[in-house]
Amino acid sequence: MTYGAAVPLIVDDYFLEDIETDAFDPLTTLHDSEHVHPLEMTEEHAWGLYGKNGFLVRPNADGDLWCITRRQLENAVRRGAPFADKVTILAGLEPKRFNGVANTWVECPVVKVFGGEGGDTGHYVSEATEINVGIIL
Repeated sequence: MTYGAAVPLIVDDYFLEDIETDAFDPLTTLHDSEHVHPLEMTEEHAWGLYGKNGFLVRPNADGDLWCITRRQLENAVRRGAPFADKVTILAGLEPKRFNGVANTWVECPVVKVFGGEGGDTGHYVSEATEINVGIIL
C-alpha cells in the first residue's frame, strides 16, 4: 500500500477457507486452501499474497469476526524486519472484533482471522465457519 494516496480495495482473486475450528493465519502456518499440508507456501509467497497488502474477508454468518488488521501488524513491525520477526509479532497482537454480516466483505485489510475455537485463552471466537479470502491487488 502506498502512503499519501487512497488505494482502492479491489479483490483480484479469492479462496474459500474453513475457520470452524482453526484460525486462518497463512503467514504463520504457510498454508491456505491451495497449499494444504504437507505442501507449504514459501515465506515470500505468503508475504506477497497475504501480508504485503493484507486481504479482505467475507464471512458466511452474521456476528463476531475477530481479526488482526494489516495496520496493526504494520504499526508493530519495524521496516525491513525479517519474516520470522513479523510472524512472532503477529502472534502477540490482540485482535479486533468486527460486526460481520453474512456474505458481505469487511472493507478493512486483515492478516489473520480467528476461528470457532478463538484464541488460546478461549476468547476471540468468530461466529463464521467459513470465509471468502479476497486477495488485494
